[in-house]
Amino acid sequence: MAKTGRAVAKQLEKALGKLGKADSSDDESDGIVGGLDLGLLSGLSAVHPWIEDVASDRAEYELISVGISSDTDFFDHANVRAADYAEDRAAWLVTKVDDSTRNALRSVIADGLRAGKMSDDIIDDVFALRDARGIGIFNEARAAFITDNEVANANGQGALAGYKEAKAAGVKLKKIWVCDSDPCDICAENQDAGAIDVDDDFPSGDDAETAHPGCLCHTESVVEDDEEGDDSE
Repeated sequence: MAKTGRAVAKQLEKALGKLGKADSSDDESDGIVGGLDLGLLSGLSAVHPWIEDVASDRAEYELISVGISSDTDFFDHANVRAADYAEDRAAWLVTKVDDSTRNALRSVIADGLRAGKMSDDIIDDVFALRDARGIGIFNEARAAFITDNEVANANGQGALAGYKEAKAAGVKLKKIWVCDSDPCDICAENQDAGAIDVDDDFPSGDDAETAHPGCLCHTESVVEDDEEGDDSE
């Protein structure tokens, strides 16, 4: 992130230096931001392999935990689910982070141009930008937060892949939401929903963890008993 920030600063210095004093419309801001090379963001595509690994490992763990043999096709099917998730998620992540970063830059640059600020002051404003968590948009803490969140999401989708393949194998199971020690209202409601069908969503609208950025909750499978109505008297 820091490397990207330094590269963006150099690009902004060059782009802002080309503007005349009268050039202060939103169009100039759009042009500047649209032309920025956010090198780190294109590098986010590299998350694909490790997202897939995390999801596959969790899927296999869930299958093993309910007694499915690793020699069956259900493991292959779960890994395909994990691979598909990783591919889609990596593409979404690049777009999401790119868009959010560019929108933040566009706003501060436009405000600076309208106020007639010098280019150095606008660049300072860019580096003063904070996201909703108070983290600088080019801070290493932001990269760490994104990484942690994607690992949690991959774990959730891997678990879901395992649940679905276990169900396809004939295991009667449901899933539950398990909160950390201090859950938010959203996650508490998911936990209160109890055991739900593998294919259903929790009250938050999520089919597995996470329910929100920074969520520390996880899902677990619950295998149902077949011992109903066992009257031996």
